[in-house]
Amino acid sequence: MQDSAFTEAVFRAHHRVCGRRLRPFCAAYAAALEGVGSPLMSLAEGAIITPEDLLYALEICSSVVARDTMMPAAVMAPHSRWLDLYRRVVWRFRPARFRAALEQWLRYYEDDVSMPQLMERCDSDEAGDHSRAGGGTTGPLQLARVCSLLKQYPSISEYRAWTMPYGYAAWLDAQGRELDGGSQFWSAERDAEVEAQLAAAEAKGRELLAERKRRQRRA
Repeated sequence: MQDSAFTEAVFRAHHRVCGRRLRPFCAAYAAALEGVGSPLMSLAEGAIITPEDLLYALEICSSVVARDTMMPAAVMAPHSRWLDLYRRVVWRFRPARFRAALEQWLRYYEDDVSMPQLMERCDSDEAGDHSRAGGGTTGPLQLARVCSLLKQYPSISEYRAWTMPYGYAAWLDAQGRELDGGSQFWSAERDAEVEAQLAAAEAKGRELLAERKRRQRRA
């Protein structure tokens, strides 16, 4: 399971949506979309996604990230294509076409954001410190990941950290933290262990409940 998710994160497909060739989704794109509160970043159940939300995301994810600001060029110099105005009109009367374009963007996002499953190590103070630095920060998530990459891999430039494909960056960060003792990849063995612990806790709960009922009947 983990191997297939890693392969998906590294060997990504090329995506073209509404005439735009989308670049690998990265921390710079995520920060730009989070900055405007794009519902495409949360994908919460019941979230309303408008044509403007989708077109803005496409403009961001197809633009070059500036080396001086680490932000997509579309953030600093946004522009509307006449085809986008046409699409807004078409999508208003033919919502099925809008849903098709949205599904294409979601496939692009899911292809690039293939994340590892981790469990944090809490067996030592040192491991706890690494865990907080890599995954327990209270600061912005994208900045935390970039800083973690720069800390673990000094040869990576700041620009590369911001523009690295999102899923690959997450895997690289996770592997570095595992080697450093801060976290560990989730495994099938861990799944079985957790299920056994839950079953034991459930059995213990039933036993305590039965004992309480017996005492109530005696009273």
